[in-house]
Amino acid sequence: MYSSSDISWKEIHTPQISYNLGTSPLFLSRENFAFTLSQSSISCIPGFLNLQERDYPENRNFLVFLDEIISEFPELFEPKRVNAVKTWLEGKERVLMEPAGTVFHLSENISDNRQDILLAWDTFKKDTDIQRHFREKYIRKKAWHDYYKVKGDIEKVKRAALSMELDKVFLSEEFESLVQRIESKPFDIYPLAILFVEKVNLIATNDTECFNPINQKVKAYLERRSAHLHNSIRKGNLKAMSSFYRDWVGEPLKSTDPDFPFFFAYTPRQISSRNLDFFLQYQLKICTHPFVKLLEDSIEDYPNLFEPKSIRRVRVWMESNAEKLANQRKQTEGWGQTVTPEGYHKVKGNLSPKEISKRLMDFYERKDLNNTKPFLSEERAEKLSKQGLSYPVNEPAIKPFKLHFEHGGMTRFYELMYEIYESHRPNTSTKSGYKRQFAKFLKHNFENFEGKPLETIMRDLRKISK
Repeated sequence: MYSSSDISWKEIHTPQISYNLGTSPLFLSRENFAFTLSQSSISCIPGFLNLQERDYPENRNFLVFLDEIISEFPELFEPKRVNAVKTWLEGKERVLMEPAGTVFHLSENISDNRQDILLAWDTFKKDTDIQRHFREKYIRKKAWHDYYKVKGDIEKVKRAALSMELDKVFLSEEFESLVQRIESKPFDIYPLAILFVEKVNLIATNDTECFNPINQKVKAYLERRSAHLHNSIRKGNLKAMSSFYRDWVGEPLKSTDPDFPFFFAYTPRQISSRNLDFFLQYQLKICTHPFVKLLEDSIEDYPNLFEPKSIRRVRVWMESNAEKLANQRKQTEGWGQTVTPEGYHKVKGNLSPKEISKRLMDFYERKDLNNTKPFLSEERAEKLSKQGLSYPVNEPAIKPFKLHFEHGGMTRFYELMYEIYESHRPNTSTKSGYKRQFAKFLKHNFENFEGKPLETIMRDLRKISK
């Protein structure tokens, strides 16, 4: 709570003076401020509060002060006067709905918002007055954020934080890089660019059903990558550090990424219906998954992301491009399968046989921590890459592969293996038992794991993921 000393004999002008700043002001205590407000006419309250907010010390929060005055002296304020203050607060609160201020025009249509981001940037970049106006609004939003914290309104605290975060993006170089990606490569999939547009849409529509899943997905990924990057920095692994920027910021998300179907489902809703066909044609050319299955799974797994008219348009496009889709399916028919020897069980997932083979060869090509010897000889690595992600149904007495480890090598091996584990992990209900199957792949194939229980191997996989 504030005390009367907090306002230090604050200079305030009563509305009865009609804002004649030449008139001698009254120097009021906290109690007298409350009395003056209670005596103001209803029509003068907005002007009076605007004046007081303008002159209130910058290092204090006028919104909190006003709320405390109303609560502390309830006997002075009749309902209609309290309602007038609430109306004033609601008008001021609209600042939270204005990312980019007067430059940005929010819409219920997310593709319109996406397009307006591009238009807003050209104006924003050239107009220093708008940039200054933006910074002023950011300060006002900070006041609302602190006010909600005092009131204990968690949902509005989150909303104010989001509005402030958008303003910070607009005021930074990050905004320009995001705009360049949306503008120059409109049909590629950039997770952070998609999230950025979804944040703008949340401000416009309050559609938390669509926003929360993608926000949680990106947050979890960034936290996971942050731990990975911290570990890489400690080890001086600059290659791993640069891969994060390349994979999630600098380059489009590849269709082999385990999160690709999730972000693929979000992209069509941000693209106008007239451009949806172009997006599908573009993705068909570069996708390594059977495209029909990807579309069907997206509509089935994320129905809230697709409007009925978008689904109809996708169906019409699929009918018109049936021959292309059939040819693409033939080219990718090995997707999600491995070349499995007789008596072996394949671990089903996202990677193609070619991608699995390439990644397993890394255990010859990518060395241990001392960068001296490979984990497997070239001959054994080639044998493993032909076998793929599969394991003998009955655990053999003699394992076919023995790994070479020097100091710290086991940790490095787990990191490489976890990259394969994450990339191959299924995205739908077929993921049941995937971690146990992957643990069997290690236990049944590698001599180094034969003495470990499956639960221990699964736990170690979880440790690497964290």
